Amino acid sequence: VEISNHSHHHPPNYTLPVTPAPPRSLFAVNTTHSSVTLLWTEDGVVDYYQVLCRTSKELKAGEPITSTSHVLTVSGLIPSSSYNCTVTSFSYSTPSRPVNGDELVLE
Repeated sequence: VEISNHSHHHPPNYTLPVTPAPPRSLFAVNTTHSSVTLLWTEDGVVDYYQVLCRTSKELKAGEPITSTSHVLTVSGLIPSSSYNCTVTSFSYSTPSRPVNGDELVLE
């Protein structure tokens, strides 16, 4: 009798999407009183990115912004606020680990 250690509840690994690499080097290249331009680099193959900026003044975050490029301007922000922005890579609808940028302080 052959005893298999493999579980029959999980599909083989090759059918599962690979978690994409998270973005690297997230920079805020330009800030105004109500917007921020974010720039990042990416190692892997990514379908799109999701960018989310939230401020400590807001209890809930805004809508995430989908971007296919490595640079994105987020506008409509609240002046004189500090923001934390995160960028998440998506590949085959699978999210990467989100990457946090430095805290941004708008004028």
